[in-house]
Amino acid sequence: VWQTVELSDIAGRNLTAVDGAVDAAVVGGDAGTVVLHDGDTWTTLPTPTAVTLRTVAVVSASEIYVAGVSSIYRWNGTTWSAIADSTDDWRALWRRGNNVFAGSGSGALVTIQGTALAHYSWPGGRQAAPAPIDILDGAALPGNDHIVITDNGAGQRIVQRTNGVTNIGELSNATYAGLSTAGVIRYAIETTGEIWRFDGTWASRTPGSTGFIDVVSPDGCTAFALLSRDVLKY
Repeated sequence: VWQTVELSDIAGRNLTAVDGAVDAAVVGGDAGTVVLHDGDTWTTLPTPTAVTLRTVAVVSASEIYVAGVSSIYRWNGTTWSAIADSTDDWRALWRRGNNVFAGSGSGALVTIQGTALAHYSWPGGRQAAPAPIDILDGAALPGNDHIVITDNGAGQRIVQRTNGVTNIGELSNATYAGLSTAGVIRYAIETTGEIWRFDGTWASRTPGSTGFIDVVSPDGCTAFALLSRDVLKY
């Protein structure tokens, strides 16, 4: 079942993104809000920027990445640092192990190492991204594959599996807002209220809420679904 999480310190704030690792879950929001959950309590971190955060990626409690409209920031457990040369329309951050990936509204997909953009992940950089339009979210799959949400140009947000060369449709004709993976387990969430889980096949649940923004599953079993003012836990 999906149950509402007690938000305590972040109650009443406009929430925009969520991600997690085994030892931490992080929620981002407006005015640079970043809140860390260690399994027991919520802790509000210093704000890296005054703008609304669009996306979060968590490697550990002491290595967190967030992005707003035009910059990516890294938390080292004590302070925030801006990622060098990270000016773009960033929409998505995700990780595979200790590697962090970023996707933008211009079709860029890059990797981040430390406090710098390492390189464009797809051959040719921006021009060879899965689609020449928005990369709205992404998650890593086993091997070198990724699963991404893109805009199909017809008002629909679709889910594709890609290795940067070959793209395979996974879910289509809906308004998908967030993705998460843990090994072979995949979650996809729709703004209209469907939460999809893949364990060999896709199946959906409807918790009774609409307006979902993002989803994360640190271990493939527990999952957090984000609304603008609430968090649901599975």
